[in-house]
Formats: sequence, C-alpha cells, structure tokens
Amino acid sequence: MNAPRPNPRRPPATLHGALLAGILLVWPALACWAPVPVDPGEQDPVPAVEDPRAWPTTPFTAWTARGPVSIVAPGGATLALIDPAGVRVTVLQTLPVRVRVRCVGCPAPHQDVEGWLQADAIWWPGADTARPPGDPLTAGVSARIRWAAGQDAPAHADADGLCAMIDGGFQGQPAVWASPSARLSHDGAEGLSLTGLPSPAPGACALEPPAPEPARD
Repeated sequence: MNAPRPNPRRPPATLHGALLAGILLVWPALACWAPVPVDPGEQDPVPAVEDPRAWPTTPFTAWTARGPVSIVAPGGATLALIDPAGVRVTVLQTLPVRVRVRCVGCPAPHQDVEGWLQADAIWWPGADTARPPGDPLTAGVSARIRWAAGQDAPAHADADGLCAMIDGGFQGQPAVWASPSARLSHDGAEGLSLTGLPSPAPGACALEPPAPEPARD
C-alpha cells in the first residue's frame, strides 16, 4: 500500500502546533487590554475660526462695497439681488465670512428685507478695508456725513432727501445716484454735483437704529 502524499498547502504539524501555542500564550494579555482614557483637558482644543476684521458693535450702518450682490436666506435662497453699489444696510450680526443685514436702502419690494451677505461685500467709515483714491463710495458717504451734520448741502436741497439718494446706491461710470426728481453725479474726486432737487425723506440721515425696548413682564 502506498503512503499518503503530504499536502504542500498544509503546514507541518509541528509548525501548526507552535503557532497555536503562541496564540494561546498571548491571548490572555490581549483579552485584558483596554485603551487608556484621555483626560479631556489634555486633548488638543479644536482651533476656533478667527475673524480677521474688527467689527463695530451691532447693530451698525454700512453700505454695500460693490454690486451686484445677493442677500440670501439661511438655506441659500436669494431674497434680493442688489444691482447698485453703495446701498445702505444695517448690520445685525457678524460672522467671519458673512453678515446678517437688513437692507434699508433697497427699493420696494425689498426694502428692509433681512438676510445674509458675504462679509467682504460691505464697507463702513473706519473699516480696515482700503478703498481706492477717488472712490465714489467713500465720496458719497463722506458727503452724506456732512449733509447729516448740516454742512455743505446744495442750496434748497433737503438734507434727508440727499441722504436717501446716497443710501439707494450708485451705478455707472462716472457714478450716478438717482431719484425720480434728482441726480447726483461723481466728478472723479470728492465732489458731487446735483441736478434737480430730491424729494423730502424725513429721518433718512439718521444712521443707528433705535435700541430695542426692554422686555415687559
């Protein structure tokens, strides 16, 4: 009778036994091992997203730094598309990359709509974002500040009406602020020239919104 031929794929019995014995020796140590808990105070903290801009205290007044820009809902749906640059907004909340605003200078039906803008889409006097020389936005807002203080307003022009024109934004090159009865044109420097007379707009020069009333019991 012929002897059975060894199976080349099966390890020798002695090797198989040695492997099994080694596993049995280390198994108790593996079974008793458990991860060492880490003290939460020793873990690396999650780095916070730093806001590179120095924001004024909210709420504060600003103007759109360019156009067109979109005011969007929290889910991203467009609430208003603002074509002009320099449209006045009240900033209600600031985050590193976006701001929640109320569009004071938007025309109907989007006036006072609230939503989100990109943080770099707004500008205000004192912002750390430099504007180019002869920029119409800074020229218009500077003139607005003077008019609100009762200075340098064109003869017979209502200061609040002029402020409302600036807050509605400008378009074109050179820049033009327009209302149904008047036009303000930028001359490329700090000067603005007025054609016609704006309609009265009582209270339009006031910037900061009134503080909310305290809650009543």
